[in-house]
Amino acid sequence: VREKNARPLEFTLAVPSSSRNRVRLAVLMQEQLRAVGVKMNIEEMEFTTFLDRMSSRNFDAIFGAAHTDPSPVGIRQAWSSAAAAKDGSNFGSYRNPNFDAQLDSGLTTMDPAASRRYFRTVFQTIVDDAPAIWVYEPRLIAGAHRRLRTPEMRPDGWWHGIADWSIPTGERIARDRVGLRPPVAAGSDSTADSTRAR
Repeated sequence: VREKNARPLEFTLAVPSSSRNRVRLAVLMQEQLRAVGVKMNIEEMEFTTFLDRMSSRNFDAIFGAAHTDPSPVGIRQAWSSAAAAKDGSNFGSYRNPNFDAQLDSGLTTMDPAASRRYFRTVFQTIVDDAPAIWVYEPRLIAGAHRRLRTPEMRPDGWWHGIADWSIPTGERIARDRVGLRPPVAAGSDSTADSTRAR
């Protein structure tokens, strides 16, 4: 029962029908909430409709997904008051002036110890305010053939630095040579070199 006006707690959760994981979890959550007297309706919708509803802030609750920048500035794009504007990524319109002040201080200080203190407060504020409930985080697994030489892979995106991936010449197979041209020497006529490479 809601404290305000003593009305039974009922809300609708918007879920993109294209995400079978989210749909299955929504049904599980619906049953768990029903067991404690909360009525959660599930509204499945096509993905573009889901995005439109999310962007227009036209929902009771959404079963969203986020892949934010892992740097400290990433939390600003998702949870700051400025990001609650119509074109921001704070779709739940969470606002807390103390959170904003601590975040701004943490992002602008040049003292690493002070920055850590500010961000500890920032993240504790998010935990205390609970503007969202984090349900799960998928485990991402990336693999590369041992012939590939890659820079260190970032945990937030294995594809970063893909332009620097290479296969040593001695380990290449016929498939690896398709479309490869020898590098153009500095100062040479690139048109003539590309013609000879064909």
